[in-house]
Amino acid sequence: MATTNPGQLEVHVIGADEGESIVLRLPNDEWGVVDCCASSLKDQSSNPTLLFLESRNVQRLAFICMTHPHADHFRGMSQLLSKYLVDFFLLPGAMTGEELRLILEHESFDAMKAGARERQENVSELKNIFRQVKIQKTANGRPMIPKKACTGTILYPSPIDQTAKLQVTALSPSTRQAIRYESKLKDCFDSNGRLVSKLKPSDHNVISIALLVVFGKTRVVLSGDVEKGGWSDLLEEFEPAQLSCHAVKISHHGSSNGYCSHLWATFARERNPISVLTPFNRHRLPRREALQHIRPFVSRISCTCLSGLDEKEVRVPLSVNEPAASRAALRQIMGARNKPKPAHGRCAFVFDDEGNCVSADFDGEAGDIAPEWHV
Repeated sequence: MATTNPGQLEVHVIGADEGESIVLRLPNDEWGVVDCCASSLKDQSSNPTLLFLESRNVQRLAFICMTHPHADHFRGMSQLLSKYLVDFFLLPGAMTGEELRLILEHESFDAMKAGARERQENVSELKNIFRQVKIQKTANGRPMIPKKACTGTILYPSPIDQTAKLQVTALSPSTRQAIRYESKLKDCFDSNGRLVSKLKPSDHNVISIALLVVFGKTRVVLSGDVEKGGWSDLLEEFEPAQLSCHAVKISHHGSSNGYCSHLWATFARERNPISVLTPFNRHRLPRREALQHIRPFVSRISCTCLSGLDEKEVRVPLSVNEPAASRAALRQIMGARNKPKPAHGRCAFVFDDEGNCVSADFDGEAGDIAPEWHV
């Protein structure tokens, strides 16, 4: 994609068959990053977020946001923190103070018991991220400020300007979800601080941040991995008009638990928005029923990595330019073979301040999911 003019909002959604990252180029030519998805913590060339920022000659970041403590949303974030000056670090309100200490202890104990090398590596990365946040300086030489996200908090700009044309507001986590998470986390430890039970992997989604990016009349929802309970709380907190939007990053990789009743009808209250998802092949996401539910409410479903889709859930084309039948024919001719690990793709959308998507572009494995691929 060619560099756009200042005064436009760029939304770049990056992902392969696991993990996601979103890079925002703001209309004032500042940059923000939501999550990170490097496949290797030793090889920076495996970090597509870092490579993209370097390709755009980015010098500093207005903010980095970790939506929740799942490795497919934070792997490689330490590489960004070591390279860039960052003004603000955004994280769920339930990941500060005592709760953060308990999360790190829980993940450390759990990884040690499991003996899984990758999980131990992920815990080291999580600890490294917060070590770097603690010592990081901004461009003005001041300590970088962690900012807690909870429903209704304006996270950007800072200091808060209610009249600003561009605002980034936290839609979640709600107070109810944060309390639920904190209670479950504390119940994992006995009075002596020993780990006696474990959180379910999905429990971290309870505190996932969802963001609303408002630029003039343009509204973009970045959903993290928010699940049904979080969306139900959100629909109680906000008026439908506040959630009507022009684009949505689909929650939880297209899980059937990633939405609640009336959510997508609310998003589509005034128009059918653009939607984009990042697959998670290991967990067979997206689910076909989720795509079938979402499809009537959107103008398109784009995917960062078409070859990362699970073929039992969504029929996969040979490429973005080939019909689905071509893939089946090729597999029949060549026989079953191990597929190489899919490369990261990028879905890029540029918006003006009137709600218009002025350009859309796909890189690598990215493309639109045609309706016939998931019927």
